[in-house]
Amino acid sequence: MTETYGDTKKGGFSVREPANSCCCCIPIGLGVRIIGFFILLEALAAAWVTFTYIITIVKIVFGIVYAISFLPIFMSAFYFIRFYQNDTMKTRAKLPVACLYMIFSLVVSLCWSALGMLLFQVSISKFFDSLIFSGVSAVLFFYFIGVCKRFAESAN
Repeated sequence: MTETYGDTKKGGFSVREPANSCCCCIPIGLGVRIIGFFILLEALAAAWVTFTYIITIVKIVFGIVYAISFLPIFMSAFYFIRFYQNDTMKTRAKLPVACLYMIFSLVVSLCWSALGMLLFQVSISKFFDSLIFSGVSAVLFFYFIGVCKRFAESAN
């Protein structure tokens, strides 16, 4: 019988699922690899957004600071690339941190979007797009912290 986690725990939360699963139905190893795939996609999207903001926005300062707010996403992608290259206890231990970096980057970029709206007359629709995306993503990544933590502990 597998151990079941529930509700909020230190380092993430669970939805009363078996300890060896992600999203209640996916084997945890595959789930973590899928999480990493989406982090890599997000890093590519962040690079594209950075590029387009810097070349299209009148205030280049806004684009540069927005790019800096994406640095934790690139660090998250780096941790998952290292995990894909060599699945060890050490690389698995960095995966919850990678998800935490994603949340941090989402919050910082959202705050910068709010300031950009006020200081640089960036459209309010961009802010609300960021607000919805950041809110949903932060909740998901908080859950993914717990999944990655359980996955890292399963290596022991």
